[in-house]
Amino acid sequence: MTPQEIKSQLGLGQASDPLNQGNSDALKRFLVPVNECEFALNSILDDLQPDPWPTKQGNRPARCTGTALNIAISMLEMAGSANRGSRIINLMGGAVTMGPGKIVAEELQEKIRSHLDIMKNRENTRHLKPAVKFYTECAERAQKAGIVLDVFVASVDQVGVIEMKSCIEMTGGFYIMTSSFGDPVFKESFKKFFEVDENGDLKMGFLAQVKAFTSTDFKVSGAIGQCAPIKVPANQFISSTEVGIGQTNQWYLGGIDRNKSLAIFYDITSTQTLKQ
Repeated sequence: MTPQEIKSQLGLGQASDPLNQGNSDALKRFLVPVNECEFALNSILDDLQPDPWPTKQGNRPARCTGTALNIAISMLEMAGSANRGSRIINLMGGAVTMGPGKIVAEELQEKIRSHLDIMKNRENTRHLKPAVKFYTECAERAQKAGIVLDVFVASVDQVGVIEMKSCIEMTGGFYIMTSSFGDPVFKESFKKFFEVDENGDLKMGFLAQVKAFTSTDFKVSGAIGQCAPIKVPANQFISSTEVGIGQTNQWYLGGIDRNKSLAIFYDITSTQTLKQ
């Protein structure tokens, strides 16, 4: 379903929010301040039960993470999050087997693709390109709306991170992988994720960008790290030699914290000055 179809299904299609406050009546069914929903949210979490739909013998569990991600992005797009930043935390317990972004069929007869299968372009990698395309489109939409996409994986099998890599890289999201949600690695990481500073604010920043300007002897070749290029007109700072994400001197980082790092590569264009 397209984002517009999702908004229509959820009754958000006609949501009026001219002041971009995220307080239209339709949106209030889904997005409200924590102090208004804390009790209801905790009740939902306390009452969570294992998936009631039985998995047929010889099948993997039906899991439609791509569809859920599409819906979440669509809702935050309607909330006008672009001016203030937001996060979608994706908790994954296994491979996506249904809908857009799926990486393997439900039937266990189909072997989940391995690194070697991808290298050799074998039959069981047929979901790879459509999934990569889908998640890249999700990442581009999230980036435009100021949304950070985080992925917490608890699985001993592959879940499809190579397909959704763009979601993490282009938006500045966290990626944590462990064997189960009961693992201390997950619990401690998740707890740390919600740490607050002395003012009670979460220790995270949003909508971050970085720009590199150089003197005449240097040009910018590119950057490596969690970033996406910001298109700029050709200028005196950009080198024709590209390293990493190049052809620009500006990048979008999305979500940041004090541990974020980025490597920027420079091209020495004049050796004369250096000799002197």
